Amino acid sequence: PPLDLIGAWRLTSYVKADTQVRYRPEDYMLFSRSHWTHLAYFNRDPRDRDFAEAHHGTYRITGPDTLILEADMELHMDPKMEFQKTPVWYGPAATIRSKYRVEGSTVVMDFASGAQVVIERIE
Repeated sequence: PPLDLIGAWRLTSYVKADTQVRYRPEDYMLFSRSHWTHLAYFNRDPRDRDFAEAHHGTYRITGPDTLILEADMELHMDPKMEFQKTPVWYGPAATIRSKYRVEGSTVVMDFASGAQVVIERIE
């Protein structure tokens, strides 16, 4: 059956592309028929040293195991500057290509960059 992303998802695992370090963030992805939003919180202790990011855009499933996320907005906030050189970073619009596979109640997305996310449906 075709992939149905519509609804709310919890991101249960995130692998950072350049370091291949796996994180367990507080993270959510929301999908409508055509748009997606991603909100993430990492490294919550201590709270003032948190990391957060948000993305928004459109998406389309392009094949039985491929999808494209178009990001028209990207924002990263990292006061400790572990992941970036400035406390706040606004990314340019981007096309994010992904392979995906469904594993029970989860969807694993392997991005061309080397990053990986695992999401689990919550609604």
